[in-house]
Amino acid sequence: MNKQSWTKEEIRFVVKHYKKGFGRKTITKLFNKKFIDSPRSVDSIKHCIDNHCSEIEKEIPKVLILDIETAPMVGYLWGLFDQNIPLNMIKRDWFILSWTAKWLHEDKVMYKDQRGKKDKALENDKDLLVSLWKLIDEADIILGQNSNAFDLKKINSKFLEHNLGVPSPYKKIDTYLLAKKHFSLTSNKLEYMSKKFNTKYKKQDHEEFSGFKLWDECMKGNLKAWKCMEKYNNFDVLATEELFLKLAEFDNSEVVASALRSYRNKK
Repeated sequence: MNKQSWTKEEIRFVVKHYKKGFGRKTITKLFNKKFIDSPRSVDSIKHCIDNHCSEIEKEIPKVLILDIETAPMVGYLWGLFDQNIPLNMIKRDWFILSWTAKWLHEDKVMYKDQRGKKDKALENDKDLLVSLWKLIDEADIILGQNSNAFDLKKINSKFLEHNLGVPSPYKKIDTYLLAKKHFSLTSNKLEYMSKKFNTKYKKQDHEEFSGFKLWDECMKGNLKAWKCMEKYNNFDVLATEELFLKLAEFDNSEVVASALRSYRNKK
């Protein structure tokens, strides 16, 4: 048996993968790839699971709220309606312009964007994805508005593109799906729900750079537009958090209960 002591990060990594259904041999391979300086045997991984699984279950989960903003694709087209655009008519693919993230149990809001970059440098979003990967890898639960269908799939596409690998397993909560599951609202969009139910944070209108103009000006390097984008991105996360705490009271699922436990134990 491997007598080497275990760090909290190592224990969480093993138990998270085990609870997601990964076998001991697979966990060992993934563990040794991540923790190069402290490799473990299959027997050591088994020992960790046997001794620490119940311990981790009692811990408060780390809930990460996130939101991304993406640049549009640029291409050639012959008309405005019912267009089928072939791949060879795409001039520039989409990429991530910015992201905001926040731990449910903390007050700090984290933000990163592509301001100050031009042309190919602007399109290269790897630095954004590396920092976001580290946060997601640390999270037990990812919370967002329409994040299951949009944000997480876009993020995973970029993890694949930049060969960053798969982060540690996490559970998902989507406020759009919570609203759709429990209510019959006029709209399940964040704009509608936050303005109707939130008292502190509501989705921003960015009237100074209305509609697509905000994205266009950011890509042109307008620093004033970038400041507006930062506020817009941040408020999406803050509004999602406030909205979740209202919707969650109507849901009795295990993952939502865990997230609420994280919030209620906020220091």
